[in-house]
Amino acid sequence: MGVVSWVVLGAGMGFVVSLVMSARFPGGTIGCLVSGAAGAVVGGALFSLLAGRSASSPEGLTMLLAAFGAGAMLLVMRFADHDPQLDRSGPV
Repeated sequence: MGVVSWVVLGAGMGFVVSLVMSARFPGGTIGCLVSGAAGAVVGGALFSLLAGRSASSPEGLTMLLAAFGAGAMLLVMRFADHDPQLDRSGPV
């Protein structure tokens, strides 16, 4: 049940990000959902492994770390597709 909770939490965070910045996120809405879910699973699983806790039960701290994992993955994916040529602030 814990892994399912992480996926739902991460996909929810991805959905919120897609509402805010889907035009600038690689993969659009689907990319946001998948990245958020993947980051939440990695964050929650990593914490569960390091803390010696079970991944089958959702608890507050693992959910918090899953949320941080989702946010980190969304940030990484947002800036991984960054093209400096598109951000010219000076004269062309």
